[in-house]
Amino acid sequence: MGHGLTSIVSVGYSIDDRKDAFALKTIDKTKFSKKELDILRREVFLLSTFSHVNIVSLIESFDENVEMTLIFELMKGEDLFTRLSRQSYFDEWESRRYFKQMLNAVAYIHREKIAHRDIKPEQFLFSSHQKDAVLKLSDFGFAKRCSKKKSSSNIETSCFQTMCGTPCYASPELLSGKKYGLKTDVWSLGKSYILIRVI
Repeated sequence: MGHGLTSIVSVGYSIDDRKDAFALKTIDKTKFSKKELDILRREVFLLSTFSHVNIVSLIESFDENVEMTLIFELMKGEDLFTRLSRQSYFDEWESRRYFKQMLNAVAYIHREKIAHRDIKPEQFLFSSHQKDAVLKLSDFGFAKRCSKKKSSSNIETSCFQTMCGTPCYASPELLSGKKYGLKTDVWSLGKSYILIRVI
């Protein structure tokens, strides 16, 4: 399916039923520093706790000596940005339907006190190439749980300070190096909506 500097993504099938296909991401751990491996394992842990129709499901993971293998549900469609580029524009009905699914995914992780921190159209994948395919959030490499108590009044505005993500979608607070919270994803969602409605 594809490969990068540190991983290969391929299609795998269930031994019991060759009809069940999955996406297998094999990661070369020797190319990661200890800090990077800690971040990777944090991402895997967060993914393992998710159960939502609009988030790509992690089925299983295997952390071995030099490799880590992640088994995901197979997303047969393209990402949201690619579909937009191919169609040139989305009508109002399409935009509303897609954006509602994006909101549902982000609302779910925010209820768990988790910020994605790299929300953009490229992170949302379609389950198939059909027009009514389900849209799912992926790539939680920058995601992090807020350590503050749920009762804290500033959970939405001052949990984090790391500059990360994609600059053209990132909130002003994140880019300026100031403390920010879960609301940084809301800003990124707004920038994403402008893209899918205006272009």
